[in-house]
Amino acid sequence: MADGNHNRSLLPHTPYESGLRMGRAIARRQALEAFHKYIRQANPSITTEEEERQASLFLALFDER
Repeated sequence: MADGNHNRSLLPHTPYESGLRMGRAIARRQALEAFHKYIRQANPSITTEEEERQASLFLALFDER
């Protein structure tokens, strides 16, 4: 008979841990948006493919830390 706690192991261990991951995800999204804005202003003639390639390199460096 299930007591309603069978999925408890799937939850974050602490509220802090969950908030930390959410904060990192928000920071990552904001950094990517800022990068796209910067690259378009710095190089208005950049192609979409090149912009996406540069963004993926940026994210790789961002996630490296």
